[in-house]
Amino acid sequence: MTEEIESLVLEILKKIQNDITGIKDEMKADRLWRASVDSHMTAIDSHLTAIHLEIAQVNARIDGMSRRIERLEDRLGLAEA
Repeated sequence: MTEEIESLVLEILKKIQNDITGIKDEMKADRLWRASVDSHMTAIDSHLTAIHLEIAQVNARIDGMSRRIERLEDRLGLAEA
């Protein structure tokens, strides 16, 4: 009878060990996926920073052009009343 119990316990322990191995594999895959997502998020953040800089440059150019247009309108007497 004890041999049957030992055999049963060993079988259960083997199943638990297999389950734990499966969980470890899934966790490893999840870590790799998270690392990939983090890498992509960093790249997206970098691109957004570049876009913000370009927008700031365009806005500065537009502001400069607006000032030039206002000066031209003043010189030509076209300023709004």
